Amino acid sequence: MQALGMQAFDNVYKVWYLTHRRYGYSMNTTKVRKQFILESEKLAAVKRLFEAKTDTEAINKAMDMVIENARLKKALEAVKGKGKIKDVYGRNGV
Repeated sequence: MQALGMQAFDNVYKVWYLTHRRYGYSMNTTKVRKQFILESEKLAAVKRLFEAKTDTEAINKAMDMVIENARLKKALEAVKGKGKIKDVYGRNGV
């Protein structure tokens, strides 16, 4: 059974993967070796959330998600206020 919230992470990662396949982004980009000092608890949490087998896989998936979230935010901000959607919850401007 998947952890609570894992399906949302899977969905975002699938959207990222399909977007990159569709628009021709390479999945095999140049790799660089880096050394980081990371908090072990955070790394373990990310590894669990993404069900990653390695630390590198977990970090790559997390970075992919951050990049895609920034792109989605930019796209949503571009269309903000352009529709005829009524905010029934009183969150105007959110």
